[in-house]
Amino acid sequence: MQTLFLGNVALTAAGDAHALATGVGRIALKLVMKLLLSPIERLAQASDVAGVLVHRKRQQAERRRCSFPFGYLKHLT
Repeated sequence: MQTLFLGNVALTAAGDAHALATGVGRIALKLVMKLLLSPIERLAQASDVAGVLVHRKRQQAERRRCSFPFGYLKHLT
């Protein structure tokens, strides 16, 4: 009975450690990508004469806020 309990605890701890490592890895990857791509983003913002990037960001934000499951199809109506 005790060995089953200890085995279950060990598996749970290993699963938690794996989830923690995966989460930390994803956060680190996002930070590295942000650091690497920030000069390109600044250059794109500086050369955006017509405001196309701002318009695209607004459209993406509107699509995310829509609670209707097929909200991305609303431009068809």
